[in-house]
Amino acid sequence: MKKQTPILFLFLLSIFFASCDYKETVFEDITPPCPDDTNPACPCPNPSNPDCATVEIIFNELLSNSILGCGDGKSNEVLELNNNSGYLVAGRCDASGFIFHVNADASQLICNGTQELLTGFNFFSSIARTSGNRLVTTGYTQGGNNTNVFNFLISPIACNMGDQSEVDNTTPNIIQTWDHGNSIIQDAASDNVIVGGKWEGYPFLVRLTDNENMATDDIEDIIVLDSTFFKSQTGVTIASVNKFPIAGHEITKVIQTGDNGFLATGFVDAEENSEYVKKAFLLKTNADFSGPVLRVLDASTGLNYKNTWGFDLMEIDNGNAFGLVGLGFDGQTPQDLANAGFPGDYPQTTFDGIIVMTNNSDLSTLDTKTWLSNSGLDFCTTVLDLGDKFLAAGPAKDESSNAVYVRVKEYSKSGNQISAAIKDFQFGETNEISYPSDIIRTNDGELLVVVNVSDLSGSSKGVRFIKFKM
Repeated sequence: MKKQTPILFLFLLSIFFASCDYKETVFEDITPPCPDDTNPACPCPNPSNPDCATVEIIFNELLSNSILGCGDGKSNEVLELNNNSGYLVAGRCDASGFIFHVNADASQLICNGTQELLTGFNFFSSIARTSGNRLVTTGYTQGGNNTNVFNFLISPIACNMGDQSEVDNTTPNIIQTWDHGNSIIQDAASDNVIVGGKWEGYPFLVRLTDNENMATDDIEDIIVLDSTFFKSQTGVTIASVNKFPIAGHEITKVIQTGDNGFLATGFVDAEENSEYVKKAFLLKTNADFSGPVLRVLDASTGLNYKNTWGFDLMEIDNGNAFGLVGLGFDGQTPQDLANAGFPGDYPQTTFDGIIVMTNNSDLSTLDTKTWLSNSGLDFCTTVLDLGDKFLAAGPAKDESSNAVYVRVKEYSKSGNQISAAIKDFQFGETNEISYPSDIIRTNDGELLVVVNVSDLSGSSKGVRFIKFKM
């Protein structure tokens, strides 16, 4: 993998949408010799595997890069439009922010459009519908060594008609001037949107007025998880943003909870024994960002990894508990964080998926599940709440063929415990590397997974849409 700047960490991770075979302490080879449609232990598609029989593929469509109009097209988040109008996807086309619209069965590209605010590198990370029924995406735009939060109001008909704006810091003497928009949601309690990401190098949440262009002047509230905040809340010393190597501190995902507050996860680089160690965290706030509770998720909370990363969230049992998915790995992070690509420039190769369930008050850990397979590329980056059950999804590598599949596992929760997986199924092609970027429940109650696809050499092929029912 070519070296990338740290602003690519989140993107490259978020497209690795995860599926997981979670075990607590036992290592096992979860991928017996396959394909073998007479072996019930082999993953789907496999008529002999009883779990596969419960998964029906409704459609499986690949939109190639030539159709998308990109040399390297990537998806990051998908939004279903109303009235069976299809899906709107936010991502990247080469070095530009990318929006594209497909019809309801993903067989036709309705429109696509690219946007650049600064010349260099642009990317859209997340997409939402506002209370004013506007469509908005957030991401970042890079010019030189600086990036700004990049918001764009979308027309789903033309894909490239709308207003673009930036949210930028103005504090002088800051080396780490990177500002990212990583996750955007509508605030159900107000006419505002909430963006989570990175502000002057630190994780942040910001509330923006929906009736304007959502630029710097439209900020109503902001909370920045700087080094003082982290130290006072958790006792953890995070790396300074005013020295090199440049640290990575970001919120990767924000959701709204049933009490109209907000829950966010991400990662920080902590300084331990003269090296950087990544630590996942969980943040809970009230609706006005007051009363923040911050918890670091690492070995001290039952995750026996040197490094941890938080990617996605869910609310469980009407707010009685919260769930987080991410990854854990051992080994040292790259010393040149500013130019390191993930995962190629990391000195270790084994990544395990993690699921953590916490209570809703002090965010203390109730239960954890960890996927400990023999493959080096297995981790969880997305979770989908299904009421009494939930899905965890992500990549699973077949070491014998180097193909990477989309693996999805279904779990249930009983009391303070997460069950063993009750369903386990897999999508993908034997000659492809498939990284799921998002999974949603569609308006008709079925499920849709959006996948970034490349060939076995790593060359991008396009974006695949798989709709299925269980």
